[in-house]
Amino acid sequence: MKNRLLIIVVFFLFSSCQQVIEIDLNEDNPYLVVEANITDQPGPYNVKLTRSVNFDDFNIFPTLDNATVIISDTFGNTDTLIHLDSGRYQTKLIQGIENSMYYLTIFTPSDTVTGSCYMPQKVPFDSVRFTLINWFGKTRYLITPHFTDPPEPGNFYRFILYKNGKKRNALYVFNDVGVNGQPNSRSFLAGGSIDPGDTIEVEMQCIEKRIYDYYFSLNQIAGSLLLQSATPSNPVSNLQGNRVLGYFNACTSQKITVILQ
Repeated sequence: MKNRLLIIVVFFLFSSCQQVIEIDLNEDNPYLVVEANITDQPGPYNVKLTRSVNFDDFNIFPTLDNATVIISDTFGNTDTLIHLDSGRYQTKLIQGIENSMYYLTIFTPSDTVTGSCYMPQKVPFDSVRFTLINWFGKTRYLITPHFTDPPEPGNFYRFILYKNGKKRNALYVFNDVGVNGQPNSRSFLAGGSIDPGDTIEVEMQCIEKRIYDYYFSLNQIAGSLLLQSATPSNPVSNLQGNRVLGYFNACTSQKITVILQ
């Protein structure tokens, strides 16, 4: 048996080449899976802790509910998160600010997990365009976010799509290789159907390179394994600890909402 992890298919257009990274999962010793996010928008922020399961087990993923989770920043602020339920932990005090470093510490009964992430400067999200195209005999929307990449190289972006208030599983990441300092003209295909009258929200995140690498490598694994389950594998990680997968994402966030006509 193999451990089962969530593999989210990530669609890319105009992405640069990256190395495909493989992982070896041991069925007898599950991984701790961390999903931790902090943005420049008002909190609270959430951390989700689960365990991987064997490939042929049901999609019931054990949660870790007896951990101590702490987020701190370079300004000396420290926030011990409140445990809510089902492996969910929530901040009480800390506020994300662009151009700042954040630190995550998780104390579990068997290990300590640490991670850090730099929240980059926000790049203004100007507008978004929806274009109808024919995609293998079906009508689909091509989505083009409008923003201008800063002149300094090394910027990375993540886009999330919401339909009628519900987050779509597909996600999209760009880097600025070959287009540094230019207005964006790259597009992505909306995963699944969206129709006139739907309320579509596009979220733009400015992310650190390690978070870009996480999602890019996750896409590579999804394309080669095509597994279905409920927690993300993470061969490229900004977390340190014994048998830990996942990410700690500190990012800026902007959203544009459109009702399709």
